[in-house]
Amino acid sequence: SSMFSNCSSLVSLDLSNFNTSKVTDMSGMFQVCSSLTSLDLSNFDTSRVTTMSYMFSECRSLTSLDLSSFNTSQVTTMKYMFNRCSALTSLDLSSFNTSQVTSMYSMFSKCSSLTSLDLSSFNTSQVTSMYSMFSECSSLTSLDSSNFDTHQVTSMYSMFYNCSSLTILDLSSFNTSQVTNMSSMFSWCSRLTSLDLSSFNTSKVTNMSSMFSNCSALTSLDLNNFDTGRVTNMSDMFSGCRSLTSLDLSSFNTSKVIDMVDMLSNCRSLTNLDLRNFDTSKVTSMSDMFDGCSNLTSLDLSSFDTSQVTTMSSMFSGCSNLTSLDLGNFNTSQVTTMPYMFSECSRLTSLNLSNFDTSQVTNMYRMFSGCSSLTTTINISNPNITLYSLMFSGTATNDGTLIKVNYTTETSDLVDQMIETKSLYSNVIKGKLIS
Repeated sequence: SSMFSNCSSLVSLDLSNFNTSKVTDMSGMFQVCSSLTSLDLSNFDTSRVTTMSYMFSECRSLTSLDLSSFNTSQVTTMKYMFNRCSALTSLDLSSFNTSQVTSMYSMFSKCSSLTSLDLSSFNTSQVTSMYSMFSECSSLTSLDSSNFDTHQVTSMYSMFYNCSSLTILDLSSFNTSQVTNMSSMFSWCSRLTSLDLSSFNTSKVTNMSSMFSNCSALTSLDLNNFDTGRVTNMSDMFSGCRSLTSLDLSSFNTSKVIDMVDMLSNCRSLTNLDLRNFDTSKVTSMSDMFDGCSNLTSLDLSSFDTSQVTTMSSMFSGCSNLTSLDLGNFNTSQVTTMPYMFSECSRLTSLNLSNFDTSQVTNMYRMFSGCSSLTTTINISNPNITLYSLMFSGTATNDGTLIKVNYTTETSDLVDQMIETKSLYSNVIKGKLIS
C-alpha cells in the first residue's frame, strides 16, 4: 500500500515487470501521483487484492485509465479509489466484480471531467456506505446506477452533491430502508428538472439537512411518501429551490426536528405554503427559514410552537409579497437574536406582534428595515439590547403607516435611540409605557 504515494513529480511509470500475484493491499498505491498522465496496469494480477481504497486518488493528470484486466473479486473496499481524478473523461468499469465490496464512499468524488458513468454491472449488495460517492462529478450528464442494490446502505449523505450537469436520475431500484443520513444528497444538482423518490423508505433517516438545496431547476417534488418521524435536522432542506412552484409538506412529521435554519430560504417561486401540521415544539433555530421567499402571498403559522427557539434572525427577510403576517401565537421568550427578521418585507401592511416577548433579545439590527408599508406595534422589554442600528431604516415610509414602540421604565432611553434609526419619512413613534 502507498508504494508510490505522493510521488507528485512523476510523469511516467513503467510497471511492466511487476508481479503482483501475491499482493493483497493496493490502498493508496498511486495516491497523489498528480503529474502522471498515463498508467499501464495491463499486467497487474489483482486476484488477491482486498483493498483498493485511495488507489488512484488525486491522480489529477490522468485522462484515461484502462482497468479491464483487473480482477476485483476479493476487494472489500473501494473508498476514494478515483477521488480527485479530475482529468479523467471516461472510465470503463464494466469488468469490475464488486460482489464483496462493503465501502464505496467518495469512490468517484471530484471526478469533475467525467461525462458519463455506466455502473449497471455493479453488484452493490454488500455495500453499507455510499456517502459522497459521486460528489462534485460536475460534468456527469449520464449516470447508470439502475441496478444498484442498496438494501444495506446506511449513509447516502452528499451522494450526488454538485452533480450539476445531471438532468435525470433513475433511483427506482434504490432500497433506502437502512439509511440514516441523507444530508446534501442532491444538493446543487442544479439541472435536475424532476426527481422520482416514490420508492424511498426514509423511516430511519435522522438528517435531511440540505437534501435538495439549490436544486434550482426542480419545479415540483412529491414527498408524500416520506417518513420524517426520526428526522432532527431539516436545515437548508429546500433552500435555493427557486423554481419550485408548489411543495406539499402536509405529510411531514416534524416532532423531532431541532433545526429548521434556512429550510425554505430562496424558494422564490412558491406562492403559498401549508405548514399547519408542523410540530415545531423542539425546534431551537428558525433563522432564515423563509428568507427570500419573495412570491409568498400568505403564510399561516398559527400552529407553530416556538417556545424553544433561540434565534429568528432573517426569518422572513425578503418576503416581499407578504401583505399580512399573524405571529400572535409566537412564544419568543427564549429568542436572543432577531436581526433582519422582517427586513425588505416591502408589502407587509399588517404584522401581529402582540405577544412578542423581547426580554432575552440582544440583537435587532435591521429588524424592520425596508418594511415601507408596515403598521404594527412592538414591545421592547430588554434594556440590554446592544445591536439595533438601522432597525427602522426605510420603515413605515408610505402614507397611512405607523410603527409604535412600547417601552418599560428600564428601556425608555433605549427606545428613544432605536427610533432615531428611522429614515427621514418613517412614521415610527414612541408608544406607551408597559409593565
